[in-house]
Amino acid sequence: MLLENNQINKDKNNLQLKITSQNKIIKEFQNQIQNNNNEIQKKSNENNQNKEKIKQQINETKEVKENLKKKKNYGIMINRNTILHDQCGTPVYMAPEIIKN
Repeated sequence: MLLENNQINKDKNNLQLKITSQNKIIKEFQNQIQNNNNEIQKKSNENNQNKEKIKQQINETKEVKENLKKKKNYGIMINRNTILHDQCGTPVYMAPEIIKN
């Protein structure tokens, strides 16, 4: 009977060690999962910020294109190397003296 009790106690201790070991492993996995979730959230936030920057750049580009469209139809000169030398626009909107030259 004493041998049986000793064996039972050994088995019980072994089981407790296994459970403790498994609990440690579970906690490590939980920590890894939490770290991964934090990293995913961080990347998601960065992506959202990048999307907003891209949207803003697209809007700015659209505004520049619209302004260029408005200006090119009025014979406005383009500044290249600080010398105005090109004509833009259509003859309908240009002064006659510009067309003659």
